[in-house]
Amino acid sequence: MKPKAFWSHASRFRQSEEGTSSVEFVIIFPAIMLVILTYVAISIYIATLSDVQQVASDLARQSLKYVDMGESQDEVCAALDSEVLPELTPHFSFATHTRITGVDCVLNADRTNVSVSVTYDLNGHYIQRFGKTVGLDVGTFTRSGYMRL
Repeated sequence: MKPKAFWSHASRFRQSEEGTSSVEFVIIFPAIMLVILTYVAISIYIATLSDVQQVASDLARQSLKYVDMGESQDEVCAALDSEVLPELTPHFSFATHTRITGVDCVLNADRTNVSVSVTYDLNGHYIQRFGKTVGLDVGTFTRSGYMRL
């Protein structure tokens, strides 16, 4: 190919717009999908946080029954974990009983305040895997509910 013919061919190739939309689609589509999946994952994570907070608040309310019966702090916590929690969690869309790894109760000395903390484990969940991919640690979190008696 002669030098003049090469530059003529290169100039025509550079100015050609055939296939431009395909290249733009191939480059932009994955970025758009990543943004959409990020929004979905964040929304589900926030909804899960909200459900776990509601579980903790409901457990704090339900603890009043056991505190009024005169049970100790450990008995209240055990009753909430074994009796109330399995009945409560099916009513929530994002919080499941199997992922709740701990229910901690604190009942002050004069039995006027109760605090219930719920620890939720996202390890192995797709939100945790997605968060790990983008550099976030969303393995476990704790939410608390407080009730003044």
